Amino acid sequence: MKKMLKRMAAIAAAAVMTAAVAVPAWAADGYTITIQNETANHTYEAYQVFKGDLSESTLSNVQWGDGVKGADLLAALKADDATKASFASVTDAAGAAKILDGKDNDADLVKAFAQDVNKNLSTVAGTSTYNTTAKNYTISGLAAGYYLVKDKNGTQSGNDDYTRVMLEVVNNVQVNPKNSKDVPTVDKKIVENGEDKAANDYNVGDTVSFKLTGTLPSNYADYKTYQYKFNDTLSDGLTYDADSIKVTVGDTDVTTSFTTTADEQKLTVACADLKKVTGVDKDSQIVVTYTAKLNNKAVLGTAVGNKNEVTVTYSNNPNNDGSGDTGTTPPKDVTVYTYELKVTKVDGADNKTPLAGAGFKLYKNVADGDKTVANYAVITDGKVSGWTTDISKATELDTTADGVIAFTGLDTGDYFLKETKTPAGYNTTADVAVKIGTTEQNMVATTGIESMNVANNKGTVLPATGGMGTRIFTIVGICLMAGAAVLLITKRRMNSETK
Repeated sequence: MKKMLKRMAAIAAAAVMTAAVAVPAWAADGYTITIQNETANHTYEAYQVFKGDLSESTLSNVQWGDGVKGADLLAALKADDATKASFASVTDAAGAAKILDGKDNDADLVKAFAQDVNKNLSTVAGTSTYNTTAKNYTISGLAAGYYLVKDKNGTQSGNDDYTRVMLEVVNNVQVNPKNSKDVPTVDKKIVENGEDKAANDYNVGDTVSFKLTGTLPSNYADYKTYQYKFNDTLSDGLTYDADSIKVTVGDTDVTTSFTTTADEQKLTVACADLKKVTGVDKDSQIVVTYTAKLNNKAVLGTAVGNKNEVTVTYSNNPNNDGSGDTGTTPPKDVTVYTYELKVTKVDGADNKTPLAGAGFKLYKNVADGDKTVANYAVITDGKVSGWTTDISKATELDTTADGVIAFTGLDTGDYFLKETKTPAGYNTTADVAVKIGTTEQNMVATTGIESMNVANNKGTVLPATGGMGTRIFTIVGICLMAGAAVLLITKRRMNSETK
């Protein structure tokens, strides 16, 4: 038994690192574990798993330590699928220690043993203090033995994870945990024509494609089970298409391994145990794609836009079975923008006086095979809701006393205004080209409103019947008749003289 735990001094880790062991003489105030970790947000606890006689780095005469419920732990080891084959014939602490002797610190059996110990703890032997100068933690006053060192339950939150439990033979020992700030990350993009974008412009009624990409921690293999959930939030201006949601890992469709819940503007895509999904490892990316439609609640302009964000909730404690402690990534967002065309109909004589009674339809040219056709705006509840190539089905907006109409919910691009109703006494204006999203007219980017004036000029007015017009025609007629009579008389005289 003297050499039984000699090689166990290296069993350690947070996301798995070896221990640098120093063996000074017994100090009157006990032994100290020093944990090298610059992150000052941990509270470590030490629990004595085995106790015995320590000589150099070897523990002999092994018994259950004061930090575990020995009988319960042994029962758990015999019931756990990961350990029962190895511990089936073990009857005491010395037998359990012999099974672990010489095992690599990353061996699956050692990890499983540590997790079972973590579930059967009793009295804590010591709690860490943080040294801000040395940037490390120390747990002092410990008796000789074999200890489990762990983050205190409930001390990690947000985007932090728990250090994997460390097993150490204690004389004065230093361990260097690779304490993960290597936690999952998430990203969100708008996808258009195969290109990922952080922002983009759309018409109301357009379909917007989104992609969520989540990663996994480097210590993913340390978990028995692993929760993973996308928490996606859309602005009021977007409506989910629940049938469009797809989840992939690489080229593999794993949608059926996830549960999807859509509630108005919130979407969750969750897997209760990612470890059951074939082919997933620490290097995998979990990708969710879906579409949403820009609706009539869309906010105009770039000052706010229609912002959407995602977070991922994930298991962050490899010492449990994965169903308890979780962390959450910082949010990642994208923004969808849309705009308005504001048109004021004015008298061309002064370019100021508003004109009522003008009607307009808005269209854009789109490709239809090898030709280009006009696509006219259809408006519902005050915003563009669709497009039609049938001008008779397009929405006509008519100016009132202020001369103003507005086409709301437009993507950037080239459009045309067609005057379909002209105020009495004015000429119909030729189609007017408009470029949304530039300063060629009068674009205010933050409000998203493109403003422009369209002038109408008065036509040449023919006189009406009656009045002065009638008199003019009468005078002209009399003059013509008189002239004809003079010509006739003159001609007769000439004929008489000839005879």
